[in-house]
Amino acid sequence: MHIWEYLLLFLTPFIGGIPAFFLGSKKPKLVRYIMLFNGAFILGVVLVQLLPDLFSKGDHYTGLWMLLGFALQMLLEEWSGGVEHGHVHTHGQKTSWLALSIMLGLCLHALIEGLPLGGYRTFMETFSDTSGDNQFYHLLLSITIHNIPAAFALTSFLLMSGIKKWPTLILLLVFALMAPIAAFSAQFFLQDPQVLVILLSMVTGNLLQIGSTILFENDAHTSHRFSAAKWLALALGFGLSAIHFH
Repeated sequence: MHIWEYLLLFLTPFIGGIPAFFLGSKKPKLVRYIMLFNGAFILGVVLVQLLPDLFSKGDHYTGLWMLLGFALQMLLEEWSGGVEHGHVHTHGQKTSWLALSIMLGLCLHALIEGLPLGGYRTFMETFSDTSGDNQFYHLLLSITIHNIPAAFALTSFLLMSGIKKWPTLILLLVFALMAPIAAFSAQFFLQDPQVLVILLSMVTGNLLQIGSTILFENDAHTSHRFSAAKWLALALGFGLSAIHFH
């Protein structure tokens, strides 16, 4: 991976969490549209880019690894409170211990997502003799975009749980570093193509669960009615997922 790719992976969640220091518990409408765009983009990337590649280059266990990734994400949400979707399900509880538990769950989620990035180009070069830049950038954008509202929700919850601003900023910094650290480590220690198939399959299942949950939750909150702005966010998400990056 290039330095700017690591920076993008780090800066998007870090910058995404900063507005929470000034907005408190308020959630701007823009966050909702980012979430909707992100859910559509993630589903598009999974269906258009990742699934075809994996099923053409993997083996008959590929689908099972995806199911495992899907189930693992559901388990992680029990720990993280679903903050990956841009909000936290805590049934009104806001304690510092719960906040730290959510923080740990989200960090583990970020580590899992970051691992395939460090070896994605190796995976593509091994199985298709190409650099895999197009698929890599789609996966990178899927992870970075959905970390923006996740970081905002995490920071808001940490502050509302009574954790001071400076410790919260440090925790936000730690979360922002998780995916780059995982990708950097994988670039040196996880270059076995068969291992990368397993990791990428699990992350694909992970992203499938996140993308579908974002769209279903957004739909549930609006009584199955979408405004023109929401339809635009959906169209942009699906459209961008089909674009070929050079």
